[in-house]
Amino acid sequence: EARREEILDAAQRVLGRKGYQATSMEEVSKEAEFSKGTLYSYFDSKFALFAELSNRVLSLVLAGFARVSAEELEGRDMVGQLLRVWSEAASANIRQFRLAVSWIASDERAECGGSGVVCHQERVGMIIGYLASAIGRGKADGSIRREGEPHMIACQLWSGMMGALLFSSRSRDLAEDFPLPVQPDNFVENFVDLLVAGLGAGEKQ
Repeated sequence: EARREEILDAAQRVLGRKGYQATSMEEVSKEAEFSKGTLYSYFDSKFALFAELSNRVLSLVLAGFARVSAEELEGRDMVGQLLRVWSEAASANIRQFRLAVSWIASDERAECGGSGVVCHQERVGMIIGYLASAIGRGKADGSIRREGEPHMIACQLWSGMMGALLFSSRSRDLAEDFPLPVQPDNFVENFVDLLVAGLGAGEKQ
């Protein structure tokens, strides 16, 4: 277990520096100071490494989601709380978050198999499921007027948050290249407010 954690720590350093697509298993083995054979005996692919690293953060997100979902909230307020929990976890683990975005932007697809990969897929599905459940609650209690199937709306929220979190994490760098009147300290919080307001579109003011 100690050796496995050493490999994961090494992978996190390399992937954090170079991103998903530019990282090779050979570079990870050198960083960990283990042979490639040893590396492959623990993880059979680069995605398996990424999945295990991502699972660390997803566990934190899901624990927060479970707490929020147990509260007596209207659906729209629950969606807002879930998105804020996700934002806080991503901001506190920004390297892993950027890694996730790097993988999504790559042309590589997840290899099937392996407990870490399966766990990663299940946890992403659970995140979407929590959001969809809150949206369904909001449709039932009238706090969400947005048309559309809950899982589709949940996927739209998920993709929008990915973009907002990435932008926020790079806003100071981007401001040097583009005329962006952005206050990075509250950008995502305001974006969540915008999303939540949009879910109530059509309600009487």
